[in-house]
Amino acid sequence: MDNSSLLHFDLNLLLSLHTLLEFKNVTHAAQALHISQPALSAQLVRLRKSFQDPLLIPSANGKGMVLTEKALALIEPLNILITQLHLIHDTEPAFNPELDQRIFRIAVSDSAVVSISNTIVQFLCDLPNGNIKIEFVHYVPQQINKQLEQDEINLVIDLENNLPDQLPSLLLIDEDFVLCFGKHHPIKTQESLSIEEYCSLQHVIVNTDDNSFSGYTDITLKGLGYKRNIQHSLSHFSVATEYLYKSQSVCTLPRHLVQQSNYPLDFLELPFTSPRYKLRMLWHSKKQNDPAIQWLRNKVYFLIKGQTLSNNPSFNIMNIIRNNTCKPKIEMSGFSKVKMSAFRICTFAIIEADGLICWCLCRIKNLNDCRSCRKSA
Repeated sequence: MDNSSLLHFDLNLLLSLHTLLEFKNVTHAAQALHISQPALSAQLVRLRKSFQDPLLIPSANGKGMVLTEKALALIEPLNILITQLHLIHDTEPAFNPELDQRIFRIAVSDSAVVSISNTIVQFLCDLPNGNIKIEFVHYVPQQINKQLEQDEINLVIDLENNLPDQLPSLLLIDEDFVLCFGKHHPIKTQESLSIEEYCSLQHVIVNTDDNSFSGYTDITLKGLGYKRNIQHSLSHFSVATEYLYKSQSVCTLPRHLVQQSNYPLDFLELPFTSPRYKLRMLWHSKKQNDPAIQWLRNKVYFLIKGQTLSNNPSFNIMNIIRNNTCKPKIEMSGFSKVKMSAFRICTFAIIEADGLICWCLCRIKNLNDCRSCRKSA
C-alpha cells in the first residue's frame, strides 16, 4: 500500500470530520471537541479542499447542516477508523503465566549463583505451567547491552560492580562481610579480632574478577595501611566453604553464605568497615513495561527477598524500598501487627513496584505454624 498520498494530509482532521458528521452542527461539534467554533470552521475548509466536496451544507430551514452524498459515504469507514484508533491507543501487551508459552533467558554469574541457588530451584518448581521454559545462559560483561537489546538475555543477575549503571535494575541482596572459619579453628573461642590478627591469619579469597590474589577487601586494607596473608585464590564461594570446613584457613564472605552453608562454620565480625556484598538484577529499558518480564522480575525478586528474610532475623521491609534504584511509587497500607524474633518474621504490606503487587511474605524458622499470619489474613 502506497502511503505517500497521505503525507500532506493532517490525519487529526478525520476526528473533527467524524464529530461534524455526528452533530451536523459546527457549534455543537466544536464544543464536543473542546475547540473554538472559528477553529473548527477553518478545519472544515481544509477538509472540503482535501475531499473536493462541500461535505456539509446549510439546511433549507436554517437549522443545522445537511450531509452530502460524499459525507454519507464516509460515515461507516470513519466509525471503523475511530474504533480502531481507540483500540490502538488502549492496546497493552498481555501475559498470562497460567496459559502463555514463553522462553525466558536468565544470566546468573558464577559469583551470584551460590547466593540464589535455593531461589533458582524454588523458582523452577513453582512455574505455573509446562509452557514456560527457563534457559540459564552465560553473558559477556562487555556485550551485556547488545545481548539484552537483542533478547539473547531477559534478565542478568550479578554483583553490582560487574553491571552497567545506565540500565534499570533492582538490588536483590545488600549485606556486609564476615570472617568465616571452620568450627575447629583456634579463633572460634575469641569474641573479636584486631585488624593485625585478621591480617596474620591464613586467608583464602574467592576471586570474582581478574585479580587472582586481590579483592575489594584488599583495596580497603591497603587504604588502612595493612595487607593480609592470602594463601589460596578460589573460583567459587561453594568451594571456599567446603575448604574452610576441612582446613585451618579463614575467608571473608557475605554473611548469608555463612548462615546457609551446608558445613558447620562459624564467623566473627570484621575489625574494619568492608565493602558491602551487593547483588543486582538488571534488564533492558525496552522491557520495563513488558508484562511477561515484569512477572519474571517480580517472581525472582520476592523469592530472593524471601530467602534473605529467612536467613536474616533483622530484616526490615523498608530496606527494599530504600534500595530500589528504580524508585517506584511505594504505597503501603496498614501493617499488621508484626512480631519479630530470631524464630519468626511476619510481614504484611502492599508494595507498588512495576505495578501493584499485593505481597504477603511469611518466613518461619523452626515453627510449623504462625498464628500471627493467620490472624492477619
